[in-house]
Amino acid sequence: MDYIIQLITWCFLLFLWSLFFYYYGILPDEIPVHFDFGGHPDQYGSKAILISLPLLATLLVAGISVLVRFPHYFNYLVEITQENARIQYTYATRLLRFISLLLALLFTAIFYEVIYVSLYRQAFFGWIILVVVLGLLLAMMIVYFINASKDPTN
Repeated sequence: MDYIIQLITWCFLLFLWSLFFYYYGILPDEIPVHFDFGGHPDQYGSKAILISLPLLATLLVAGISVLVRFPHYFNYLVEITQENARIQYTYATRLLRFISLLLALLFTAIFYEVIYVSLYRQAFFGWIILVVVLGLLLAMMIVYFINASKDPTN
């Protein structure tokens, strides 16, 4: 399951970079760079700033991909013992992989929103995507805390 999550995450990043290379030449020189809570642009800037979204997304996903290789350095809710180490490491690394996936999804959605508003002057997702991603993040963290706080030896 962890490898499937990572594969989907990297596919989102590939899609994000594809969007960047496809649309960069088509977009106007001035694009929305900030949106209000209603999903309407309230600041505009140079389209050169667009490179920052796929770059930052790639750096965050790559950083998390490296971080999950060292679960023994993480802080945990319970004391790590021989009996619970494997399951606790699995819970923690899976949470990070899901967070990485949500980051890739969020950056791709934001990028697409900027493109859509730049070309069609109307919002595509608006604030909905932010609520969905934050809701999923909260749900994942609740599931993690419930599972990680259980004693797997019982």
